[in-house]
Amino acid sequence: MEDDVNVFDAINNFAKLRGYYRKYNTQALNWYRREISQLGNINKLKMLGDNIRYQHSIPSTGQFCMFFYDPKYKKTLPYYDAFPLTLMLPSTKYEFAGLNFHYLDPMNRLKLLQAIISIQEANFTEAKKLNATYELIKGTTDLYKPTYHAYLTKHIKSRVVYIPLESVVPAVFLPIASFKKASQTSVWRESKKLI
Repeated sequence: MEDDVNVFDAINNFAKLRGYYRKYNTQALNWYRREISQLGNINKLKMLGDNIRYQHSIPSTGQFCMFFYDPKYKKTLPYYDAFPLTLMLPSTKYEFAGLNFHYLDPMNRLKLLQAIISIQEANFTEAKKLNATYELIKGTTDLYKPTYHAYLTKHIKSRVVYIPLESVVPAVFLPIASFKKASQTSVWRESKKLI
């Protein structure tokens, strides 16, 4: 049944068939954009409910995660993403930090991902999670600056969906950002000022 297909599996299968899997270049970026645009409007609630095998209750350092978030200080923030796609950094019981890729335009998302992959000690294709610390990433690129955000665990309003590393490339291009108080284009423009 078509509704039972996981969105990450579908995109990965397209990529494998076309020979672009793990090929980080402009051609691949353009191909992913075309394929993802054909998915139409992605229902975020359905994605969180259907991806049972990817769900974890507590975010783990070095994993990519998605979740609904309601910031404590949303009234004073100029804008925020209510559905972050975040590379988790070290955390405590009450809060965690992460790099929310939605704050970058697609080309810069790819560049940040490439920079993070380049600092990995282990083979990226065999890793289960990334060796991701603020200090490591900060020493590699300035692209992290607009993406670095702190999150309070009490303000996560859904299950946390873990994205397997083999699905990270298509996931960072999914049109699922949910910016409040500003348009996506405005957020990207502001982000470029920080890089």
